[in-house]
Amino acid sequence: MHLDDRLDRLLAILGAPIKKFLFEDLCLERQKTTYYIGRCWPVVQRSGAGGDLHHHAGAVVSGVFYLQTPPGSGGLEFRKSFRSTYDHMRKAGGTPITFGKADYPAVKNRLILFSSDVLHRALPDADDMTAQRIAISFDLYSMTEIGDSRGGMPRTQYLKPID
Repeated sequence: MHLDDRLDRLLAILGAPIKKFLFEDLCLERQKTTYYIGRCWPVVQRSGAGGDLHHHAGAVVSGVFYLQTPPGSGGLEFRKSFRSTYDHMRKAGGTPITFGKADYPAVKNRLILFSSDVLHRALPDADDMTAQRIAISFDLYSMTEIGDSRGGMPRTQYLKPID
């Protein structure tokens, strides 16, 4: 979707906060690395819909931008598994002791950026939601990972630089 010219205006608007996140908040060196959008897809949820916990293998930073959030829209949940020296296996159940958790509500025009390796999911929408929740999700890749075929890396012809 990110290669479609009709999305250029939105990507230009999102470019400034993405660059702030990368170069000011994360303090990455702008001169040493080029970042690319490698995947971009719409997320349309209806009443009662939600998602499973997952991460985005191969990407550096992932994001979601909410375009339409009717009352009852589910937000975004993040979970980080707890590991210790004697327990190297991921816990099957989520408890306050084994996982850290953070929820962010779906708000129209909100952009959420996060490390792609963090477990996350779309929270379920209310059963009586009157309209669809619509968002655009995307993954960013760095120049150093181009051509690496492991873990869901897109082909180089699908990469679009973040100007």
